[in-house]
Amino acid sequence: MLTVNINSPASGERVSTDADLPHLKSAVDIFSRKWNPQVLYVIYHIEPVQYGEIANELDISSKMLSKTLSELLDRGLILRHEDEDEQHVLYTTAPQGGELVHRLEGLVRWQKQQHDELKILLVEDDKMAAKLLADQIGDIVSEGYTLYQEPTVEEAKEHVSTGLDYVILDRRLPGGKQGDELVRAVKSECRSCMIMIVSGVAPDRKLLRLDTDDYVVKPVDRDELTAHIESIEARRGLTDVKREYLATRSK
Repeated sequence: MLTVNINSPASGERVSTDADLPHLKSAVDIFSRKWNPQVLYVIYHIEPVQYGEIANELDISSKMLSKTLSELLDRGLILRHEDEDEQHVLYTTAPQGGELVHRLEGLVRWQKQQHDELKILLVEDDKMAAKLLADQIGDIVSEGYTLYQEPTVEEAKEHVSTGLDYVILDRRLPGGKQGDELVRAVKSECRSCMIMIVSGVAPDRKLLRLDTDDYVVKPVDRDELTAHIESIEARRGLTDVKREYLATRSK
């Protein structure tokens, strides 16, 4: 299982929890009611959404749904709009509700990683470079992963799915700019998939428009690859804007 280093206090240093406990209690209270996260999640991904559409997505009673919506409104996590023309009430997520959904998605990914194997796609046409990267990945992710290894974009596309976690690819592949083509295919299918380019080609201005999370110039050793994987893994759960900023800075 992939592990990520988290900065922690030096050994023996005492950490005061007095300031954090009230916030922890409040945060846990949001999830202590069964339907809060699920209703918020549905609204975020379907918005604007009507009452009946939420009910159709979830096996929830009308009484419980009304109560949950009221609580989410009181907390400022969702917004209620009256469509006078259609005579409908529509719900959308408030900005802080959107932030919370990104944290929820981080929890979902964490839960999946506890029970499911990581799925990693390595795309490299140079056999020696591919073997080196595969060995390094094996050292970094010691267990609980499936590695798909392909030399071309066309073959790699067969593994593109919503269940993909990482794509590590060379930018210069057979067929010219097909490395860029694969990036677009992956992101259109799975927005949460993290993409790292490992290439002997120095980054250029065109790269800034490419939706990748990191760029590493060959040759790359195990420690450097580990640091880059840990860096992009730490971005999971951030908003799209923050992830895009960090990805652009890394490039």
